[in-house]
Amino acid sequence: MEEQILINLQKKKTTINKIIKKKRMQKESLMETLGIKAIDYAKDIIQTSTKHEPAFVKHVMKALELDDEINQLINAWSKIDEEIEDYIDGVDGNNEKQILENRFLFNMKWVEISREMNYNERHIRRIYREIFKK
Repeated sequence: MEEQILINLQKKKTTINKIIKKKRMQKESLMETLGIKAIDYAKDIIQTSTKHEPAFVKHVMKALELDDEINQLINAWSKIDEEIEDYIDGVDGNNEKQILENRFLFNMKWVEISREMNYNERHIRRIYREIFKK
């Protein structure tokens, strides 16, 4: 696998992550609109009126759809991670594997990787370049 393929997979993960966050915010907003929160039976009075049930049901169905979409996105994210992990498993050297894991699985910046591995950033980047020259 070429470096560009790993970079593209990482970009897909970033895009998926943004969509997941957006959908979670939509769901939270929807749930707030419905007034759904954790129930404290010692404090809360539970109203069972069916006055607005059709609208309520519509909103609950939308929340369930958002849950399904979020789960599908999480599955897509996991498949991308598996592809990246498969590539990393085929790389020789523990340092090389750790650099790729940190960069592509944990989305760490070069400076963060260098601190974690106790190397300077230039050395980390050199090792990284060497991985793709092989």
